Amino acid sequence: MKIQMMFILFVFFFSKAIFAQDDYQKWLEKENKKLESFISEEDKKFVDFLKREWIKTDLQESPRQITKPKPIKPVTLKPDLPIENQVIKTIALDTEKKIIKKEPEQKTEEIRQAPIPNKSNNSLQKDIGFLGKKISIFYNPELAVIINTPLSNKAIADVWEKLSKGDYKNFLQQIESLSNQLKLNDWGKAKLIYSFAKEIIAERNSAYLFTWFVLNKLGYKSRVAFRADEIYLLVSSKEALYSVPFFNIGSEKLFLINFDGKKFNELKSVSVYKDDFPGSVNQLSFSIESVPSFANQYDFRDLEINYKGTVYKFTLTFNRAATDFYASYPQTSLSIYPKVQITVEAEEVILRQLRIAIDGRNTADALNFLLHFVQQATLYKTDDEQFGFEKPMFPEESLFYKFSDCEDRSILFSYLVQKMLGLNVILLDFPDHIATAVAINGVEGDYITHNNRKYLICDPTYLGADIGECMPDYKKVNPELIIN
Repeated sequence: MKIQMMFILFVFFFSKAIFAQDDYQKWLEKENKKLESFISEEDKKFVDFLKREWIKTDLQESPRQITKPKPIKPVTLKPDLPIENQVIKTIALDTEKKIIKKEPEQKTEEIRQAPIPNKSNNSLQKDIGFLGKKISIFYNPELAVIINTPLSNKAIADVWEKLSKGDYKNFLQQIESLSNQLKLNDWGKAKLIYSFAKEIIAERNSAYLFTWFVLNKLGYKSRVAFRADEIYLLVSSKEALYSVPFFNIGSEKLFLINFDGKKFNELKSVSVYKDDFPGSVNQLSFSIESVPSFANQYDFRDLEINYKGTVYKFTLTFNRAATDFYASYPQTSLSIYPKVQITVEAEEVILRQLRIAIDGRNTADALNFLLHFVQQATLYKTDDEQFGFEKPMFPEESLFYKFSDCEDRSILFSYLVQKMLGLNVILLDFPDHIATAVAINGVEGDYITHNNRKYLICDPTYLGADIGECMPDYKKVNPELIIN
């Protein structure tokens, strides 16, 4: 009888707990619906706005960083090549055992996100290639929205409406998590979003609209514009961007960007909506504070440097995934480039070889060696000749490309001097040329003054010139100073 009574009591309290849990679930669902209703109302207002508030605007071209055409050929003071019959001592630097080479069997590193269940419980997994790695992202297929044609503000509004009704929040969480794992800046994050969009939505216009939607939901100021049959993505940037179309909204510029390096040479005007999505307040940053987590895809090229009659053999190592990532990077302030780190393995290889080469030299001679190294590390070719458009190179790219021009050499030289000698370097911005100046004591030569201190001119494009030798055409020209 006692056991029977205990059983009855257990059933009673257990049933009560179930009913309480059921009441809690109903309450929770009700609260969630309230939240969803609030978010949906915000999106609904924006959809209505997109159907109405568009204007036609003329695009402007942001200025070139170097205002005049650069020289087609480099200036040579004196050749570093050996005179005929001169005895040359060749020093082969001991690098063979530690050079990192890309092996054919090297596997692609995988970055996997734990599946995040969504409300419809029908998420799919998509693997994309990014930074040389395989990235796994889970998504709801309802996010693969294709825009209707012909393009119109109503068709764009319909895409926003469909995406806002989809289960996009889990995707936002994954993007934020992956961005932290991969050490991405804002531009890298935007490129990751677009890379995913291109995988689930092959059609370019729809992929850009997906990227625009996600950037806004992440709080970034981003808009889309259209003309004829093409969608354009615009963002607000923390840093100056050069040779990029833009239009003004008040005192703010919105830049037209893309992820494949495409240029918009004949684009004059577009249709764009008037105001930002509520909550889109952040500008995209193009500064790179941390090197992204690239896959270990290393390659190399050999190089010979002649310095004062001695030939030094180097092996330059570079990360192929890094050079691929930087290839379409929008052109931004030159002060950013020398601060972007070379990938760890590539930097270790080049710095170790250079340390061997300058071992035992005083600071002035070591600086002079680095100057001649950069002068000879690549052949001279303007960006227009090599790429068809202006493109400053990050330091790692100068280890990869066999050609470079004045700003690329100045960026690499600045990077190496600060890394190896710890000297302050500034970039000298002439109307058609970029050079450098280094704060070093006790060395005579051409110089500029900054903060009451002399900076010795060092020109990585003035072939054969030593430190303190300025190109004759610039001796009487006052350059603008670019402080790293």
